Amino acid sequence: MIDPILTLGSTLVLARVFLAAGVHKWRDLPRFESTLGAYGLVPGLLLRPVAWLLPVAEFTIATGLLVAPARSAAATAGAVLLGIYTLAIGVNLARGRRSIDCGCGDPGQTQKLTEWLLLRNGVLMGFAMLAAAPGMNRPTGWLDWLVALLAAAALVLLYSACNQLLSNRERLAGLRPSHG
Repeated sequence: MIDPILTLGSTLVLARVFLAAGVHKWRDLPRFESTLGAYGLVPGLLLRPVAWLLPVAEFTIATGLLVAPARSAAATAGAVLLGIYTLAIGVNLARGRRSIDCGCGDPGQTQKLTEWLLLRNGVLMGFAMLAAAPGMNRPTGWLDWLVALLAAAALVLLYSACNQLLSNRERLAGLRPSHG
């Protein structure tokens, strides 16, 4: 059994990640449709409907995570969606296609495909498994909620910092002096 603090913290982190991802895609659907097309995995005729459905799915997962009776199903759906995203990234990395935007950053960010995204998604799938797991049957008080909120806030900041570093990776590499 998982302590409720871990379940709550994981749930809050995932809800924020899926909400931000949905907003990122929804704010510029044509750009996301183009990004999705660059993956080369969705047939052209389905590109627009899939580009529209993915942010809707992300919003639905984020909302479901915050509703206790739906939490486990939403977390499982989130893990499946993250698995699909991870597979799509992996397929394109195997094809040598690293120059396309992953379409998964925060608003205003672009991230090229790297193996780090596979690791990041694996960690997020771990959070989804924690959120879906049955919690220990003990009452949760205000201190549990406070700890879960603070832990989630710290993890969201860490997640955002890692995303920013991945987004700036190429620019940072260009700042290094070349020896030779």
